[in-house]
Amino acid sequence: AYSGASGIFVIATGAVLFEQLRLAGASKRLALAATAMSGSLGVVLRPCLVVVLIAVLNKQVTTDELFTYGFYVFFLTAFLLLLIMLWKNDEKIQIAPFSEFFPKMKAAFRPLLVYIVVALVAYGIYGFALETWLNEHTAPLILPGIMLLIVIWERKKILPNLPEEPDQTPLWSNIVKATKEGSLHVGALLMVMAASVGLGGVAERAEVMRAFPEDLGGPVGTMSVLVFMMILIGMTMDALGAVVLVSVTLAQVAYDSGINAIHFWMMVLVAFELGYLTPPVAINHLLAKQVIGKEAELDSEGLSFWEDNEHLWLPMLVMAIALILVAFVPFLMY
Repeated sequence: AYSGASGIFVIATGAVLFEQLRLAGASKRLALAATAMSGSLGVVLRPCLVVVLIAVLNKQVTTDELFTYGFYVFFLTAFLLLLIMLWKNDEKIQIAPFSEFFPKMKAAFRPLLVYIVVALVAYGIYGFALETWLNEHTAPLILPGIMLLIVIWERKKILPNLPEEPDQTPLWSNIVKATKEGSLHVGALLMVMAASVGLGGVAERAEVMRAFPEDLGGPVGTMSVLVFMMILIGMTMDALGAVVLVSVTLAQVAYDSGINAIHFWMMVLVAFELGYLTPPVAINHLLAKQVIGKEAELDSEGLSFWEDNEHLWLPMLVMAIALILVAFVPFLMY
């Protein structure tokens, strides 16, 4: 949610999500579908960097407005994903009695309490000692500190008590190594962002948007064309570069057509995520398979086209329905 890049979320948690879904009985294709889409759910949540960039480049909207409506969009996409998962579930839904599941849930939750306490301690230090509270502007300062404190806690308190042989590498050496690896990834990401912003600048200076019709039959007609264009942009550019391109070109077209600015940008964010899930690139699926490894290999023998590609079209169906609802239902409230 912080980075605003669903691909980064898939890289960070994809293997764990896939494993847990498989343990719960999901097929490989269904687990892959949910894993690839997992990052798309949080792109509209605070403190997403992409939303902050939108507010910086477009004075028509504020971060508070975008995050407020983004919260509703998050629940919409999550609810649609739940419906799809229930639809694909072949077994009868069974929920264990409270007396059976609560003790197990309580036992599983207990080891997590220490992480919550550590995070709250770090948050309190920033807030009370440094007078810096967490929001979309201070997140780059606070979140790394909280995560570093959790890492230090694990190294000092958790790893020595594990039954297997603990890692004997000194803490400082691990931090230095992780920082070097992180620097390489950050550098690569910055190059991608720079190339995307450069592409946006070329499109702006080439004045290609002069060819865009000024009248498309009102807000609904304009929105229909813009939805299609946003999906194409999402298929070819990263989120930050795409926001820059849209802000200097298509955003003004939407405003001039009478489309509410918040409505427009909510549509843009959902359309981008649909683009990340759409072939031929489908970057979220590529990243999911990369982090999962051999477990993500699929057997296509004896399957129809739709069964074989279930992991591709299921997330696309969820995001497509969400996009149609986000793009056109708000017109009823104008």
